[in-house]
Amino acid sequence: MYPLLPVQKPFIVPGGRFDVYFYWDTYWIIKGLLVSKMYETTKGIIENFSSLVVTLGFIPNSGNIQLTRRSQPPLFPHMIWEYTKATSTFDKKWMESMEMEMSFWEKNRTIEVEGQTLFAYRTLSNCPRPENFRGDYQIGMNSSDPSSVWRSISSACESGWDFSSRWMQSNNTADLSSIHTDQIVPVDLNVIIAKNYIILASYSDHFGNFDKAAVYRRKFDQLSDAIQKIFWDDKKGAWFDYDIPTKKKNLNFYPSNVYPLMLPGFEQFSAKVEGYIKSSGALNYAGGIPSSLPANSVQQWDFPNVWAPNQHFVIQSFLASNCSFLQQEAKKQAASFIETVYNGIYNPVGVVGGGVWEKYDARSTGGAPGAGGEYIVQEGFGWTNGAVLDLIWTFRQDQHQRQEKSEDIENVTLNRSQQSALVYAAGGFCAIVAITVLAKGLISRKKQNRRGDDLESSALLLGDDDDDQEEL
Repeated sequence: MYPLLPVQKPFIVPGGRFDVYFYWDTYWIIKGLLVSKMYETTKGIIENFSSLVVTLGFIPNSGNIQLTRRSQPPLFPHMIWEYTKATSTFDKKWMESMEMEMSFWEKNRTIEVEGQTLFAYRTLSNCPRPENFRGDYQIGMNSSDPSSVWRSISSACESGWDFSSRWMQSNNTADLSSIHTDQIVPVDLNVIIAKNYIILASYSDHFGNFDKAAVYRRKFDQLSDAIQKIFWDDKKGAWFDYDIPTKKKNLNFYPSNVYPLMLPGFEQFSAKVEGYIKSSGALNYAGGIPSSLPANSVQQWDFPNVWAPNQHFVIQSFLASNCSFLQQEAKKQAASFIETVYNGIYNPVGVVGGGVWEKYDARSTGGAPGAGGEYIVQEGFGWTNGAVLDLIWTFRQDQHQRQEKSEDIENVTLNRSQQSALVYAAGGFCAIVAITVLAKGLISRKKQNRRGDDLESSALLLGDDDDDQEEL
């Protein structure tokens, strides 16, 4: 048993071996909680993270103390903004916590590239990870620079993409000794931070601090310019990670290549992104967008695996475009992923039983779990539940507003009974996980919320009453 960082409020864990709170997983967990109108649970989770920032100066990888030397993609402001949009609630102390979190990244994770200031995953670790000490030690000692390898392994874990061909120097992706994560400037991290600046500007406006809002808007403008200058390839029509030693872009396909579409002003590039995504081959897979192409890697954040965070962000990117093809493709991708997850629960293939998985095989909608990585595929799973609930809600609303479905979407969208089953399964899992955490003594019974509210509130998805309803 590992020591934990204590927090005051209940939380939801991803599931499986991940039996404590994790940073970036929680963004999609919160998306699902908000769809389920579990506002108090969401507020408590945000307050937990806010207290961690005040105590540590940043939000760590997870509540496991041995993982506190690194962070994860800084989605804390995104979590707060989602809660604010759902409840119209602004909390001044959260503004202070967001600023502390961003200050950590500005002081510790910036890098200069061709005169532009950008962000990269660059942990301070120079030793094997505690959770995989022996394996990391052997990998490092087989390299010419063990400390650099160990730092890059830790940095890859901070990225959330542990591990991927994105971080490798060698074509032999099975050999982690070629990893150099801290020498890669990633598109997605910079998009996340740029969006954080927009959120901080909006919060500053709300509290009447217009000078501070102007500062954050300038930071957004500067980072947006850097994203365009360093990552954009006009011939290809997408944004690509930048390799510092080679001074070249990594032109392989990764879902993050289209994430800048989520930023204001970047919709002007939609037509070129349409051409890129069509030619990339990424749309050729029935179960979702694969994590990389070409298909020559053995790492879990590569082909053929599709992960809920990537799928959700790609869909959000397409929806933010001004291109009708990409917007329609967003609906198709949402429907495909929902079907994949549904079949994984109720129509499992092969020898694996039904479940909600952390990753899936993109080559079909059969719901087969993904493979690869340092551990067997995990069942649960927090971000899959949250992403699917949010997608069901998003496109249900769209269908109500339009009062009709496009013919293409009708062919792949789940029927109402299937959506119902999927929502209840996700809600049920949330209840089971919460009860399990309580049983372990991680949360005080005195602070336990009434159980079953997640199942009841998830059922709101199936009705026509969209009025807000607080948790019981």
